[in-house]
Amino acid sequence: MIHESVIDSCLNRLSAHFGPLVMIRPPATAADLADLERTVGPLPRDLTIFLSTCNGLRVGVVGLHEELHMWHVREMLAAICDCSGSPVAAGLVPVRGDVSGPRDCLVLEAGDVHGTVVAWDAWVPGAELLSSSFGHYLDAWVNFLIANYEANGRSKQDEAPGRFDAVFTGRCDSDVTSLRNARTTREWLNRLDACASSGADFE
Repeated sequence: MIHESVIDSCLNRLSAHFGPLVMIRPPATAADLADLERTVGPLPRDLTIFLSTCNGLRVGVVGLHEELHMWHVREMLAAICDCSGSPVAAGLVPVRGDVSGPRDCLVLEAGDVHGTVVAWDAWVPGAELLSSSFGHYLDAWVNFLIANYEANGRSKQDEAPGRFDAVFTGRCDSDVTSLRNARTTREWLNRLDACASSGADFE
């Protein structure tokens, strides 16, 4: 119930701030979720609740497209199964980002990092742990958009908004700091970076 209230709260806050600028897709069907789980394995409860509530969403503000769009099931599957964009490392499910570049991915690999969200670029080493769960990640993303954009979609700053990155998410997630400092997490991120530099171990 905790995760469900987090997901609902995030969507309600986003809609309350941006109103009609928030384009929420209908819930994912049981067939959509089954297809995704057949491909990647069981999903964490908070991602399942999100997709069952809204199968992806977009915020119509003036900014970078990839920053404003949370992916739906078919986009996740296309990124994992198709060869047209960047490859996806085993154990990752992209949830937001650039089709051909850096993405934020849910981690399904067993161990301490299971269920976390990582920023990863298939071509460039430098993976960063963003959040301890998808629920915390979504909460931070909503906080970022509300902090940087007016209700009419315009940036609150004269220059471009700040970056949605590990520094920002760390202020919204009390559990992620200890995870980032854990030896097992650092070792896992190093292995993920090795995939980026060598092109190995992709789906």
